[in-house]
Amino acid sequence: MALFSPLLAYPSGDAVEMHLYYGCYSLHVALHPDPSGQWSYWLSPGIMPVEMNHDMPAFVLPSENPEPMRFPGLVGVAVAGTPLNPVALTRCTGAGASAVVAASSDSGGWDVGSARFYLLGKGGIDCLTVNSARTRATLRKLDGRAVDSAESVCVVDGGVAAL
Repeated sequence: MALFSPLLAYPSGDAVEMHLYYGCYSLHVALHPDPSGQWSYWLSPGIMPVEMNHDMPAFVLPSENPEPMRFPGLVGVAVAGTPLNPVALTRCTGAGASAVVAASSDSGGWDVGSARFYLLGKGGIDCLTVNSARTRATLRKLDGRAVDSAESVCVVDGGVAAL
């Protein structure tokens, strides 16, 4: 038996459902936007922990799966449908990212369709920009002070704070 929290929240008012998987258990819930429109949530009707469904076979990693390849010092960009096939790569400073946070992007003439992220890690804080075709990634140093862990990063109104 696997129990789950009676309240689930997602940081976007546009989210409409959540699928959770844990071993051979699953839970699918419909989300509703909160009054502010910034979050979506699901609240169990009984406001008690919810039993997840035991409806999936246990996941076993196939033996023919290749050993993952590591590329220290690189940041890869992939399409959601093929996360193991990077479409763009760029070098990063330090020991890689401790946290990655979506950044708000201006929709200026050259920026239409570009995606921006903050990479926070031991090498400092960088801005990662991915072009609209998702074929080129560029990194720009914003601050050289190290960010040691994801727990020291917080999304705040209009930006990101790192301790």
